[in-house]
Amino acid sequence: MAQRSNQDWRRFLDPNTTEMPTGRDLYEAFRDGDRSRVSLASQDTRKKHKWGVDWNLDFMEPDGVLAVPGSRKALGMWVESLMDEVDEVTMLTLSSDLHHPLQIFFPTLWMYGTGRMAGQMLRPSNFVTGEITYVRSADLDSGLIVPTYDPDWQDYYVRQLESSGGKTLTIYDFHCMEGSLGAAFVPAVQVATKYWEGRRGARASVWFKGNFWGTEMYAPQEAEVPHPHDTNSVITGVYDDLEEADETEIGGLAETHCVLEFNKKNVKRFENRRPEVLATLTLRRSMTAPIPYPGYEQELAANYQLFAQHNIRVID
Repeated sequence: MAQRSNQDWRRFLDPNTTEMPTGRDLYEAFRDGDRSRVSLASQDTRKKHKWGVDWNLDFMEPDGVLAVPGSRKALGMWVESLMDEVDEVTMLTLSSDLHHPLQIFFPTLWMYGTGRMAGQMLRPSNFVTGEITYVRSADLDSGLIVPTYDPDWQDYYVRQLESSGGKTLTIYDFHCMEGSLGAAFVPAVQVATKYWEGRRGARASVWFKGNFWGTEMYAPQEAEVPHPHDTNSVITGVYDDLEEADETEIGGLAETHCVLEFNKKNVKRFENRRPEVLATLTLRRSMTAPIPYPGYEQELAANYQLFAQHNIRVID
């Protein structure tokens, strides 16, 4: 058998590849980074922080369960930027969706109470056709939709979302399931991260989110509605890293969902406490992509105006 080239791992940097790297590939990426090191991240006098939100396979076109249009292009831009600036990036952070079959945003916890589908589990949203399944308090009051797992909490949750101005509870198809291929990071992110770790002599931070049944975590920092039994409703380490960095550049998926909520949570956290932190944040629109749904462009525009008021930069 021919000996593998030390550079074989670089083929995984192609954002369109569907081949998954092996442990040996990841080791070689790390080793090549280590052998070519210019400086240690710990020696940087200015800390540049790169954030990647939810580069999970299930969000990638064309075959992801919740494939985001434009996700491959956004991924390519993000990975290329990381590799080009590898010696300047002091901190690297990734978030990852990780779910169980029983989640408040999955069909399993709800059923139709009336109509021809009465007694059946809710249909998940189809973002391709534009058929979005929402759960609203009016649906609960009318009996159209019935909670089936913990009715008291589910009813409270829906009403709290509405009163707080959060995203209407959306029912998604089963994605990023524990142990599934869809929950894995895309190959390009896997190898680029290992190369960066070897090159800078540092470890990337990875935050898993969305594993508690009774709440949603679009943003990795906080649940949409904290549950009293969820010990990870607020992950302060995410905020701590943002405070530590001199500048943070943000990309990932999806622009309309987790990336948007990531920045909204940052505004809420820092606007009165440490507003100067917000001025260190830059959202790169070329490194993200939206999930289209009715009104999404207006929602983005309104929030980007809010971000500008708090000195968060939104650029291509």
